[in-house]
Amino acid sequence: MDLHTPRHRISHRARLPLFGVAAAAAILSLCFVLTWPSTAAPATNDFSGSTSVAERVTFAPSGSMSVARYYHTATLLPNGKVLVAGGHDGSSSLASAELYDPASGTWSSTGSPSVARYYHTATLLPNGKVLVAGGHDGSGSLASAELYDPTTGTWSSTGSMSEAHYFHTATLLLDGKVLVAGGYGSGILASAELYDPASGTWSSTGSPSVARYYHNTATLLPNGKVLVAGGYDGSGILASAELFDPASGTWSSTGSLSVARHYHTATLLPNGKVLVAGGYGSDILASAELYDPASGTWSSTGSLSVARFAHTATLLPNGKVLVAGGWCSGSLASAELYDPASGTWSSTGSLSVARSYHTATLLPNDKVLVAGGYGSVSILSSTELGTLYPANTLTATLTLPSSWLNSTAIIAQFVGTTSATALDVGSLSNDATTWGAWITASSGVAASATWSVGGEGANQPVYLRLRDVNGQVATVVTGTVNVDLTKPTSAMTALPTVSPATIALAWSGSDALSGVAGYDLQVRAGTGPWTSVLTNTTATSTTYNGVGGTTYAFRLRATDGAGNVEDWPLDADTSTVVDTEAPVADTLLINSGATTTTAGSVALTLAATDATAGVAQMSFSNDGSTWDAWQPYAVAANWQLTAGDGLNTVYARYQDAVGNVSTSVTATITLDTVAPSGSLVIANGAAIVASPVVSLTLSAADPTTGVAQMSFSNDGSTWDAWEPFASSQTWTLTSGDELKTVYARYQDVAG
Repeated sequence: MDLHTPRHRISHRARLPLFGVAAAAAILSLCFVLTWPSTAAPATNDFSGSTSVAERVTFAPSGSMSVARYYHTATLLPNGKVLVAGGHDGSSSLASAELYDPASGTWSSTGSPSVARYYHTATLLPNGKVLVAGGHDGSGSLASAELYDPTTGTWSSTGSMSEAHYFHTATLLLDGKVLVAGGYGSGILASAELYDPASGTWSSTGSPSVARYYHNTATLLPNGKVLVAGGYDGSGILASAELFDPASGTWSSTGSLSVARHYHTATLLPNGKVLVAGGYGSDILASAELYDPASGTWSSTGSLSVARFAHTATLLPNGKVLVAGGWCSGSLASAELYDPASGTWSSTGSLSVARSYHTATLLPNDKVLVAGGYGSVSILSSTELGTLYPANTLTATLTLPSSWLNSTAIIAQFVGTTSATALDVGSLSNDATTWGAWITASSGVAASATWSVGGEGANQPVYLRLRDVNGQVATVVTGTVNVDLTKPTSAMTALPTVSPATIALAWSGSDALSGVAGYDLQVRAGTGPWTSVLTNTTATSTTYNGVGGTTYAFRLRATDGAGNVEDWPLDADTSTVVDTEAPVADTLLINSGATTTTAGSVALTLAATDATAGVAQMSFSNDGSTWDAWQPYAVAANWQLTAGDGLNTVYARYQDAVGNVSTSVTATITLDTVAPSGSLVIANGAAIVASPVVSLTLSAADPTTGVAQMSFSNDGSTWDAWEPFASSQTWTLTSGDELKTVYARYQDVAG
């Protein structure tokens, strides 16, 4: 027999787990999960943050039943233990029963029911016994009922129902009687009957207006009436609802569900309203709605985050409703909480095993026992406990190094506090995905750990999450550190081959992340050792005083803001030879060595040497005090003497390529710009001579260089050769008697 539906319902869409892969694939698209965005924490040097975590139910395995089963019942007994009875193991219906002891978390067998059954009901009676009624034994529906006595652990038959029921509901009324309604017997039932524990007998009562089964729930309202809603009537899924009044034994219609559904859950809330959630309608449903007994109307409320049916709904001590497991294209492990105050659902911890058609029982210790059901591929014997943990606000300050670091290893310190449950541990991450080991922490007490950040860069993130003693975890802080693992680089400005005694040094450096913080400068004289010139300086230039004739090599290294130190270069960055020897002036000639000149502009012939740096420039002066500007060295130059005749001294000096200046060298020359003056007397002043050969009396003077030569002419045009000056001379006049003129001229030493 098909364990999920009676044979005549085989075409109905709302199948249970075993009806095949094809059906599961057909409803795959009906499942959906809601996700929530995350928030990022701010960043400063001390990084503080706070994250609130909602109350949460966490599930943990709690032993296994001796028999795998689903379609069973679970009943909380007055002694705090839970009775699980009947069900189906996938092959046959079960006549076994067992007890769960919350104190030890273990299962033990107890007396077996007289009849194997599933799809039955189990109701705790006021006398502490459990009434098990109806169901299916694998061959047909059952009318039998029996009682379990916790004091003896035995079962005994009690009166049979007037007709067989399975997939019915059983509700304990305020007067202690049990109402059984609907279900499937010889057909879909519109009947109801009452069990009286006092007499152990069954009696008929008013019939519902609608035949229904798969309605799953019949809720006792605070006014003593019973609400039945939804289900299946053989033709379609129902939205109708009706109320049973124990006082009159009659049924009356009440407001209809907004969505037709079956395989749903119904939970009486502390405010007296009834929460109906999930189920199967035209599709698998995520919707939920509330019934208000005061008005007899239904209103929509927040939807489940996951559509589901064949799940459980448990009212928790805090007034919220825990929905767990169920079916949606396969058994579900997800769970969520409904908050009546806000009318919203929130995801909570998942079951450790996906399951549907299981039971969920609230224990006296406020934990929820989830037992059996259908897993992903088989019937389950496993059970687990759900524990409700309160909401908590986790707050922390994360202290990270604020300076640049040259290692990915850091010391991270944090101080965490909580608003409710105590702090347990903290953990660090570089990406908020992969986390380090948990670090023991106490509220308000600093905890620290060595942590390795992901790599180098500015503002490398470090995330901190906290966990309270209930396992509530939240990422509360994002901090940053600055890491520079790369050494800086530096370079010196190249020195000239030769330098003066005071060597001018300059350099620069770069570091892409933390920047250059300082430099170390060393010098080596000749082949000697390297010695420090500057250590950890922020300067980028200096001077170094050397000794002439010595070769000096310099090298530089930089340190960055993170403390990374550049390697010393294997050889020098730059080098130079110190030259302190001035050039030697070898030659200075004026007008090629002349002693006199008639022009103030003269030509100089020059020669100077410098063995190391070479002669670079020259400069001249007429008095050895006021010098003209330096000009490039050459072997010849023009120079202007001072105005006025007389002896002139010319000074010359030379400078080598590094600025060493020679002593001055001089040369002299006499400047004579004035011609000699003189007189001439012929024949001692006679007016007439008888002979053409006459005597000349000569007189001449020159104030600067003196008269050197004389020359004569009879016409002032044609002159005889120059001859040394003398005070007398014989001269021949031109022929012929007549008045004769004799011309004389004089030349001084300067010409």
